Amino acid sequence: MNQNLIPVCSTSTFSFLLELFRKIILDAKIAYYVLLRLSINSALTWNDLDSRKWEIRKEYIDLIYPVLMISNGFMTGTMKLLSKTTYNILLIGHGGGIISSFFSTLDYVKTNITSVEIDPLMAEFAKKWFGYRDSESQHLIIDDGLEYFKYAEKEGYKFDVIILDACPNQPDPQTGVFCPLKQMLDNPVLERMNKILAKNGTLIMNFIANMSPDLEKQVMKQVSDVFKDCYKEHLNTNEAMITCSNDMGNNPTDNEALFNDRYKKLRPYLNIVPFHAEKRYQESLPKELKSNRIPKVEDWARDEL
Repeated sequence: MNQNLIPVCSTSTFSFLLELFRKIILDAKIAYYVLLRLSINSALTWNDLDSRKWEIRKEYIDLIYPVLMISNGFMTGTMKLLSKTTYNILLIGHGGGIISSFFSTLDYVKTNITSVEIDPLMAEFAKKWFGYRDSESQHLIIDDGLEYFKYAEKEGYKFDVIILDACPNQPDPQTGVFCPLKQMLDNPVLERMNKILAKNGTLIMNFIANMSPDLEKQVMKQVSDVFKDCYKEHLNTNEAMITCSNDMGNNPTDNEALFNDRYKKLRPYLNIVPFHAEKRYQESLPKELKSNRIPKVEDWARDEL
């Protein structure tokens, strides 16, 4: 475990909010990393050096890709603010559990999250270092995501949102795809995902690869052969978020008015702000209503979109 601390703010009463960058290193390779915020409510002493005891502020997420994974379920219209509906979410690739932990802090939407993690050691790290806890609304299962798809189909489960963040430790040597697992882009597996997706459901996929126009075109064709409406959002030169649903005309990236309306409603509730959404929203406003500064992607330490 490797970590760095960065103070974000403090007060004279020794109440601190710290940014903590934690990396899990397995076999000399970074297996998982995340930027956390932690609260310190008293003056630090030598007895406080064990950062596992510090309170993790789960309502904050500072990395772009989990922000998109959380917000895109709202942006496609699958999830709605202040709804009485409890949304069933399937997360393949639990990692440190920051996505499910974030959902557990929300009081404006009800969720029931099933997280599937293949590595039991990673699950232990999530509990020990990232503050993850099972509860009535979030459940962690140790299993292969591919096998869980089969089980969910057999049991007739339906999920409103499926989030794919399952990545091997190295890219596929043939395709150059690092995330998701190569098998998860196979047609039978995508068809199985579609069967366990609710009627107005959304699939959100973290796509990391040695990008090329041909590879992007190929992957988009693979998902579009199964789902009626898919779009991608580039985070940087090697990473994009692919979002799919079966509700035609519900694609916010192709409908500026729809995009801005949904984001405008969602924006006041978020402690997280998707860069691409905030930029488009600010640019759509009349000049007199625009903020003094449109956020730059450097705010999130990412390349230009």
